[in-house]
Amino acid sequence: MGIRNWCFPLSSIFKPNSKLLIPNSIYKLHFQKNEMNYYSTNKQSPPVNFKEATILGQAPDKGLYFPEIIPQVEKKLIDEIENLSNEEIAFNVIKPYVGNEIPDDKLFQIVTETVNFPIPLVKLTDEISSLELFHGPTLAFKDVGARFMSRCLGYFLKDDPSSSLRRALSKDEFAEIIGGTFLSRIY
Repeated sequence: MGIRNWCFPLSSIFKPNSKLLIPNSIYKLHFQKNEMNYYSTNKQSPPVNFKEATILGQAPDKGLYFPEIIPQVEKKLIDEIENLSNEEIAFNVIKPYVGNEIPDDKLFQIVTETVNFPIPLVKLTDEISSLELFHGPTLAFKDVGARFMSRCLGYFLKDDPSSSLRRALSKDEFAEIIGGTFLSRIY
């Protein structure tokens, strides 16, 4: 079986005597419910889904949330990548990490707002290219991640008036943070 038919479960790094690679068929079973779980790098907190990891930000044991499995990018996506928009590529790559936590139409809207600035692929040599992530509003690579996470957080908290983040900030401040504009003013 070729390497393309396998995926890598990152949680196995921390488990002695576990397989480092699992067959794609097991990967598909894992995502049968279209759900990704995240574990704490300190391994003292229970696994959570994307929504919980986004809202919590950091695991209760002070570890970072990390996906249990890094999904394999479909060969069809790689073959068609030249014909796809940045938004379509971003949606297809991020979807397995989000699962059903955000409806597809909303997730597509979030990735469209996230990558709405140039992200050029610059050729360095015949075999090496670099993806420049610093053309966003704050001119830093964090624009992609911060914009994506702030919009996901905004989606999850939009109907939660009990949110501690909402209670701590004025309506305008909360809207600015969720909109990502606050990030560009504090950095």
